[in-house]
Amino acid sequence: MTIADQDQALGELLRQAYTFRCADLYSGDGTMAEAILDAGLQIGYAYDPDLDTCEAYLERFDYEPFCGSVSDSIRMKIDFDLLVMRLTEHSLTQVMSKRGRKRGVPIDHALRLIQDREPCGILFMGEVSTQIIDEVDAVIREPMECLGYLLESHTSDASKAIVATRPVESQPEKPFPWPPAITPLGMILALRRAVLESTR
Repeated sequence: MTIADQDQALGELLRQAYTFRCADLYSGDGTMAEAILDAGLQIGYAYDPDLDTCEAYLERFDYEPFCGSVSDSIRMKIDFDLLVMRLTEHSLTQVMSKRGRKRGVPIDHALRLIQDREPCGILFMGEVSTQIIDEVDAVIREPMECLGYLLESHTSDASKAIVATRPVESQPEKPFPWPPAITPLGMILALRRAVLESTR
């Protein structure tokens, strides 16, 4: 084995051993957090506008989501490699806390974090209508493509998804490795694999 082969093998081992940190936006019932942890990744940041949901998340995952305004969330110093957002029918509308405080528009929140932090992989996923996926895609596609992301969507299952990765300029674009079924765990593992393959 040559030194170049050894360097390549070492680089591959380091890429596989790296633990990705995820931002879990609009975490809700914790479905995405459970998938993040089951995939061997870490929760680096979590956000939900509902205090009761945040308390349940803390109890279940031993991680306290931020429950403040979107503008405060964007100003926080947070570190993550992947951004995961649970889509709902309200992802494009103003979110209110149970106490009546405006919290911001979820998809705008995600876009600001993406523009500011430029994560290496992004997943928008939820059991929503194809119309919601199309509307989310229409809002995010241009700004994300301007940042160099390649977007793909999947709408044939009950759960729908949009993924975004950054292809390496020196390599041909590879299609996203969609899992056989669109589940949170399957999608997070596929996103991790796509990101690792793009760094080879």
